[in-house]
Amino acid sequence: MKQILFCCMLSALLFGWMCAAEEAAKPGDAAETEKEAQAQEKAAEEPDSPLQAMAGGRHDERPGWAQLSDMSVLVGSVYTSVGKAIVIFDQDARKYERVAWEDIATIEISVAENTLEHDWRWKEGGSNQKIYTNLYYIWHKYRTAVTTKDGKTITGDAAAPLWVAPKDEGQIRRVTLHKRSKGGKAKRGDIKEPVYAQRIVFTDVEGADPPPEVEQATDDAAEGDQEKTEDAGEKKEDD
Repeated sequence: MKQILFCCMLSALLFGWMCAAEEAAKPGDAAETEKEAQAQEKAAEEPDSPLQAMAGGRHDERPGWAQLSDMSVLVGSVYTSVGKAIVIFDQDARKYERVAWEDIATIEISVAENTLEHDWRWKEGGSNQKIYTNLYYIWHKYRTAVTTKDGKTITGDAAAPLWVAPKDEGQIRRVTLHKRSKGGKAKRGDIKEPVYAQRIVFTDVEGADPPPEVEQATDDAAEGDQEKTEDAGEKKEDD
């Protein structure tokens, strides 16, 4: 009886120790993920290095396309920093989530806040008086939605450098994910919205949407076939 009681007590102690160890590991994992998110945000604001701007032969390249807010579309190979996942702060769960690069199906970005800011500078060194210029700029705050291949969508804040290498071997374009950005300074009548990536689709995923131009061309072809069918039917009736 004493042996049974001893075994039960030992099992309870071991179970408690394992639970405590698991709970102790969680904050560390969260801290590491947050640290990774901060590093990505910093990388998103840095200029390209010659290595990052190279295309071809990268094991992490994925076929896809990106549509920008100026309605231009880039089709080709999409890649990010080698070996990196996309880290997004889930607004609903209030925690950072890592999404493996190869698991992403789509990334969609919307403007959560759009404000007009008046440009200013300090009057002089050490002064707390602001001097406003005659220039303005648009300030954006973004909301990013990452959808995985299994249909799960995480919505929140994300920042990461991305590049698109065109199929025609044209100039590589950077389509960075930002948490926030601002447009160029200009006078009121010349202010322009910041250009940002609105949608990124990976076409190696089953059922992925084609680029808008291809989709339009497909629709036009379908309409043309329908017209031919109707013309053929009318001609047959006339005969």
